[in-house]
Amino acid sequence: MKKIVLIIILFVISISNASALGLDCTTTVSMGDRNIDVKRVQKALNTRMNCNLEEDGIFGSKTYACVKEYQQKNNLEVDGVVGPITCNYLLGNTPVTTYNDYGITYGVVTGDRVNIRKETNTSSRILSQTTEGKLYKIESKNGNWYKITYSDNNQGYINSNYVSTNFVLVDLSLQRLYYYSNGKRLWSTSVVTGMKNSHDTPIGVYKLSKNNFSYKTVLSGYNDDGSTYNAPVDYWMPFILSSGIGFHDATWRSYSEFNKTEYLNNGSHGCVNMHHEAAEKLYNGNFNTIDVIVRN
Repeated sequence: MKKIVLIIILFVISISNASALGLDCTTTVSMGDRNIDVKRVQKALNTRMNCNLEEDGIFGSKTYACVKEYQQKNNLEVDGVVGPITCNYLLGNTPVTTYNDYGITYGVVTGDRVNIRKETNTSSRILSQTTEGKLYKIESKNGNWYKITYSDNNQGYINSNYVSTNFVLVDLSLQRLYYYSNGKRLWSTSVVTGMKNSHDTPIGVYKLSKNNFSYKTVLSGYNDDGSTYNAPVDYWMPFILSSGIGFHDATWRSYSEFNKTEYLNNGSHGCVNMHHEAAEKLYNGNFNTIDVIVRN
């Protein structure tokens, strides 16, 4: 009897310790499963939905119903299965991060070696120079000039012809995409860009036009070994037409692959791979044409 009690105590302790580690989104749990991951799902659901589930590690009808309710609430596929997408939502690792810093206006430099001047004219003293891809806080606008804050909180003026306030910024070092509209940072998402030193996503300033968008298409090309690939995507948004480089969903990638280092050894052929939800959001963005800035 003492041995049985000891085993039960050790089992309870192991469950408590494992729960503290959080959900493992590389696994899938569904109706009928009995394991520690189900217990973690139940705990997360009780936190998010107040379902009052018994956290017993048994995926029964009540857990199934709560999962479906959660999926419905978050516009996920309502199948009652906790796969990578639902799991990451439960953890708060949603593909799209939204921002509410609406009191701040941003601009990104679209020209190379652009002057920052003391006053709003081309004969004014040059305070500094800036380069393509630099992001600045815009303090005000005076005619064709933006007053910006640059290094060490110094302020100066930059010609608006060399600044965009409607743009998609792809930061290669962060492996993140940021969406700005009228100078407001609205949302961002993690991405996987071209494989480093092999198929680098080209740095530069480009145009993204909805006239070139395609829905439910197949991207084809050649792998490094000469074999061909055919990748079905829902959202295709090219921004370098001559090279066939663009934004698209990449459902073949797991959530864990959307990190800061994946592109070093397992990047794309140059395109910007996106979570399906983020690609859909960009595809349906409120623009006809928008600037794309790719920077290190």
